[in-house]
Amino acid sequence: MSVIIFGLVFCFLILAVLLLSLNLYTSFHWSIKATAVVVVSIFYILGYQSLMALLGWPTYQPLPEEFRFVGMQVYEPDKLTLSEGAIYLWVTSMSENVGQGVPRAYRIEYEESLHQKLIRARVKDKAGVPQMGKLVSPELGDQSLSNLDLSRYAAQSVDIDFFDLPSLILPEK
Repeated sequence: MSVIIFGLVFCFLILAVLLLSLNLYTSFHWSIKATAVVVVSIFYILGYQSLMALLGWPTYQPLPEEFRFVGMQVYEPDKLTLSEGAIYLWVTSMSENVGQGVPRAYRIEYEESLHQKLIRARVKDKAGVPQMGKLVSPELGDQSLSNLDLSRYAAQSVDIDFFDLPSLILPEK
């Protein structure tokens, strides 16, 4: 990962050198030079924001429909600091290697009922019983969410049901 970061830093440095040479060694009109500085500055800001997703910061994307619960961190709402609270989940999608893939961090809004479900899931997970989560649509109950636009659930509260991960049945030899 550090090689990638050094490569990106090198690319940003090359861009800065090109911008400096444009401003110092060309006879372009000052408005072109000023526009180049503004555009490159915006590029730096957008590039930095995009890099945060690559470096492991939690995503605001919707959770997978079915996932394996890996871990959590909960921040309850705090009236003193005016914090709305948040729930950070580390999950692996069940569609990738039956939940054995690389975990992804998700941020969702804090909700007391979900917090209680997560505490029960974490206790079972710590006791050696892997937990699986499934998104529940308020309109559909336990029906599948595959036909719905899940992006609208990302900014809203999420209802998740947790249950024990079924054990894999290996074929006979």
